[in-house]
Amino acid sequence: VSTQSTGSAKKTVSQLQHLQCGSSNKLFYQIQNIMNNMSNRANAITTHTSIVLCVLIVLNMITSYFMLKEPTINISLNNIEIFRKSQRARTNEQALISFDLNADLRPAWTWNVKQMFLFVTQINQRVIWDKIVTSKTNAFYDLKGVTSEYLIEDHVGGLRGNSINMTFSWNSMPVSGILWTTTQGHHTFSFPLEYK
Repeated sequence: VSTQSTGSAKKTVSQLQHLQCGSSNKLFYQIQNIMNNMSNRANAITTHTSIVLCVLIVLNMITSYFMLKEPTINISLNNIEIFRKSQRARTNEQALISFDLNADLRPAWTWNVKQMFLFVTQINQRVIWDKIVTSKTNAFYDLKGVTSEYLIEDHVGGLRGNSINMTFSWNSMPVSGILWTTTQGHHTFSFPLEYK
């Protein structure tokens, strides 16, 4: 009887261990399937969202080009404030000018424009005045007698009696897409024969 009881107990323990092992494996595979399904779903959602965002960015960029209109730009010389020889080198000439600027850039501002960088250049594309515009409401300027922020310089004495071209340009910095530069508004003036 004792031998039969011992054998029966061992069999029962073995069956319980087998059941526990089978249950653990089944539970493990169920958890693994759930995790795989969650990972696949998260991957699908992320991919779908990325594709939709890319399509929206491209549409935003393309449609903004069709909305561009011609801005109104007028720039002219107001006065030559300073015209002299440099104290460091006698062949160098320096000048400081003031100009009038009427610029309405609101037609060129679309929903894809983050900000604009405005600048006025002269000889060799040297910047003499610049400004950053961060909203459409501030994209209109009617300025009189604006003094250039930087000196006009010529290292070989080529300013006196010569004509200089002054140009207004701006960079449109988009939310998405390509940064482009537009030049519009030119004015040509001559420096005097005498220093002042």
